[in-house]
Amino acid sequence: PAQGRTLKRHAPRESSNYVYTIDIVGTCNLRCPTCPVGNMPMGNRTRGFMALEMFESILGKIAGECPDKSPDIWLFNWGEPLLHPQLPGFIKAANRLGMPTYLSSNLNIKRGIDALIATNPTDLKISLSGISDETYAQTHERGKIDVVIANMRKIRRSLDRHGANTHVWVGHHIYRHNQHELESMAELCRELGFGHHPIPAFFQPLEKLVQIAEGETLQEPVLDLLIEHPADYIKRFRDVRDERFDCELRFNQTIINHDGSVALCCSVYSSGNQLGVQFLDHDHQALTEKKYAHSFCETCYQHGLQYAPRKIHNVRPSIRSA
Repeated sequence: PAQGRTLKRHAPRESSNYVYTIDIVGTCNLRCPTCPVGNMPMGNRTRGFMALEMFESILGKIAGECPDKSPDIWLFNWGEPLLHPQLPGFIKAANRLGMPTYLSSNLNIKRGIDALIATNPTDLKISLSGISDETYAQTHERGKIDVVIANMRKIRRSLDRHGANTHVWVGHHIYRHNQHELESMAELCRELGFGHHPIPAFFQPLEKLVQIAEGETLQEPVLDLLIEHPADYIKRFRDVRDERFDCELRFNQTIINHDGSVALCCSVYSSGNQLGVQFLDHDHQALTEKKYAHSFCETCYQHGLQYAPRKIHNVRPSIRSA
């Protein structure tokens, strides 16, 4: 109703459950050039840690109104969750309500790993972009790969010590300069019993992708390291995105910042693309209506940047050979 049109919905790709992305830390210790924390000014955004009491209130509200009986609780968006000194308490709070917890970390931290693993979070993704200082430092700025690898080994020991069944995997961001290290990281993951998922690195936030789509040339050196420049894949997306379908980042996620405010989606960063309301003050339907009424969604759709299926052409029934 907010848009005056009907949209089809599809099976979500990020999760089969409804997702609450709760950025419990409003900052990060690294300055990766493909991330808005590293490539955009803070503007009116604030740094800080979410209070555990606020988180517990948020979970209570989710339990009472979520359209899904078992929503996913993602404890990250642009921030580094392992910086939070009370992180184990957040996991325990979700555990008490039977809500699965998901973490993504650059793993450049010095303490807290054993206490975290003891709480048995559902899923832990380790985000990295190399296995040597030469490659890693270029795209995980301020990070130290030797710290990451040492912490990966600590996680393995903690998993064994506590009998935790946390699914641990490496999201290996692939650039032009680090492709030769793929097998070395895969071997380390096999040794530790972790999943290894090579992922072509992509540039964020959405606001900068819109700038590129509108013909602006960004002076971002990291763009030359990407396997494919955003200007190329944006054009391809625009040609094949099916505008009849709803965007998954809108219909299957709610994004909550560390101060309890709500963002339009997980891909935006600027102050203008926050909803300007507190999660605890509005019910699920009201927040949904605010997302669908936001003008930036229309801009996103115009450039084919929505997270929705592509058009399918020339579909023919299969013929079983005799």
